[in-house]
Amino acid sequence: MEGYPWWPCLVYNHPTEGTLVRAKGKSSRVHVQFFDDSPTRGWVSIKYLKPYKGSAVRETLRGGMFYSSKPEIKRAMEMADDAMRKDKTKRLELAVCNEPSDTEDEEEMEVTFFLADKSTSDHKLGEEEEKKKKLLASKWRSGGKAKKRRVVDSDSDNEGSDEEFKPDAKDEASSDEASSGMGEGESASSETDTKLDVDSPVKVPSKRKRETDRKPAKRNSLENDLSEAPKRAVTVSLETKSRLTSFAAPENFESQPNVSSSTIWEHDKLEWLQEGKKRDGCRRRQSDPHYDPCTLHVPEDYLNKCTPGMRKWWQLKSQNFDAVIFYKVGKFYELYHMDAVTGVNELGLIFMKGIWAHSGFPEIAFGRFSDVLVQKGYKVVRVEQTETPEMMEARCRSLAHPTKFDRVVRREICRIITKGTQTYSVLDGDPSENLNKYLLNVLMCLANYSQEGDGPFCRPVILLPEQNTPPFLELKGSRHPCITKTFFGDDFIPNDIVIGSKNEDEDSNSEAYCVLVTGPNMGGKSTLMRQAGLLAIMAQLGCYVPAEACRLTPIDRVFTRLGASDKIMSGESTFFVELSETSSILRHATEHSLVLVDELGRGTATFDGTAIASAVVRELAENIKCRTLFSTHYYSLVEDYSHSAAVRLGHMACMVENESEDPSQETITFLYKFIRGACPKSYGFNAARLANIPEEVIQKGHRKARDFEKVTLSLRLFRHLCLVAENAAGDKAVPKLMTVINNL
Repeated sequence: MEGYPWWPCLVYNHPTEGTLVRAKGKSSRVHVQFFDDSPTRGWVSIKYLKPYKGSAVRETLRGGMFYSSKPEIKRAMEMADDAMRKDKTKRLELAVCNEPSDTEDEEEMEVTFFLADKSTSDHKLGEEEEKKKKLLASKWRSGGKAKKRRVVDSDSDNEGSDEEFKPDAKDEASSDEASSGMGEGESASSETDTKLDVDSPVKVPSKRKRETDRKPAKRNSLENDLSEAPKRAVTVSLETKSRLTSFAAPENFESQPNVSSSTIWEHDKLEWLQEGKKRDGCRRRQSDPHYDPCTLHVPEDYLNKCTPGMRKWWQLKSQNFDAVIFYKVGKFYELYHMDAVTGVNELGLIFMKGIWAHSGFPEIAFGRFSDVLVQKGYKVVRVEQTETPEMMEARCRSLAHPTKFDRVVRREICRIITKGTQTYSVLDGDPSENLNKYLLNVLMCLANYSQEGDGPFCRPVILLPEQNTPPFLELKGSRHPCITKTFFGDDFIPNDIVIGSKNEDEDSNSEAYCVLVTGPNMGGKSTLMRQAGLLAIMAQLGCYVPAEACRLTPIDRVFTRLGASDKIMSGESTFFVELSETSSILRHATEHSLVLVDELGRGTATFDGTAIASAVVRELAENIKCRTLFSTHYYSLVEDYSHSAAVRLGHMACMVENESEDPSQETITFLYKFIRGACPKSYGFNAARLANIPEEVIQKGHRKARDFEKVTLSLRLFRHLCLVAENAAGDKAVPKLMTVINNL
């Protein structure tokens, strides 16, 4: 049923045979009538039958085995509920369908020919059997035998469509095999007309003409009468629908055992696919520290031996070796080699015949199968045909010397799905109505924000990281997406945030991955850091961002260590929580991460906090080398990294008027502009005055701060003098000494 395996049905005796079950054992089939506004019947394998207990049980609700959002199935459940309320006698009156199914039509044809050729030799048949055969023969003469196979277009949701399949000359000339470039010897199912076994759970109906497949040995007047019999229009039977259930998801998606675990496929024999001998796309060995497991080097001589379609598959697989490729061929998605093994083990598919692993499913089931793999942690790549056979021929005619590899329709990656990028659409089915509702709400909000936001917006440019393009983040004229006005009612001040790339107006170390952020209290440091994180997320969501320009390489995670809080019920202090979050960053951050750390170390003694902050900065900047914004009020930390090539200094600017010994006379204006260099002070007494700390307390604190500052400067000056005298630091000690003297 087009990807939906469960449909309520009524079990009853065959209207003419009077039997309920065919065959024995695992191959047994049961006769049923499917609940529908136009009921149909057929023989269903016993392994696909489950007892129906009503539409209110857990299995039929969302997340259950029998749940479906299809209106046809919901209507069928209502009819089945009504039937359950009737007694057995009344329930059997619902069996009103006497139309033969596809397999019954074939059997009737065979019986009719048998009667015509050997009617004189069957005297030993019982009277009851003779009547049955005559009844079947009379049905054929009345027009019941001249039936054509009806094919349901898998793109349509109308399962009752009786539109006849009539391929035109162009379709016959450009089959799926010619379009895909697959060779006959490579796969028994690369053709569109795949052979079908009645009980097979994965093969698809054949579109061959029955008359040419089954020719009787003798022709007589009865056969001529049959050929002139009127044609009877028949809709798709439920026998055909029951076969299509094989392409639906299994009852549960627990990993299935590989039915051919002992089979050694072609890809298992390839030397360049053996563990320890693989190379990535840049031909680096697995022992190389820069080995990329997401790519694979496929030898050129092997590609030249492949058919055009399989060559294209290997080229795509070499670029996405860590993903499962759903490769579109006609109306089906094919899985080859190691991907086919994954499809069998994880999705319950079965292998097609051939020397190499191959499985597949109809395109209508893409949403369900891809969702299963993604939820299990796989990455799914969707490859679609982006060229028609006519376009391919026109392209080949335009080439001077087209090769066999040119004579294949183009296929391209149209979608890469992971847990973080998964979305749902109407074409993919309806895994969750609520998810679709929320997703549409999110998309509408992003669209409205992009259209109605204040100030300039830009479309982000995302570049793939390469050898010549290290990870970077570049925001020009950026604004916080949630703040349009400052606290005082002024317009939000835009800022440039550059990490990992060089500004035209800055020095050579502007390409550093770590930026130390300083500035006055309440000067906007935390807002700037949150702004950078939010804009990076919006850019990767595909939303326009509030900035004049936005360029970045992909970010795998955004780590934050912002604010201060404790977990008193767990016995964790504020400082312990800070260190726990920092530990998670150091253990899980990669070179593609964005790290935001705000004032680490403030919950302990000054020396301990400074030392811990310094060690964390060194690890992030020199070892992990991830994009980092690290704000601090430890100016000794700033001084230590002022000449480091791995760290760049920036601060939130402010304007100070009437700076003197008396802090009450100072007037500080926050400019909220992020500029290069370090801020000389944090101006904490300004924040104390704004918080209405008593003036005498502020004065005493200011005098004590001056004493601390003099002692600290004296110790710093003495240390630099010693370094210059010993010449231990070379030429670097003299500039530092001059800086300390100028600050006296």
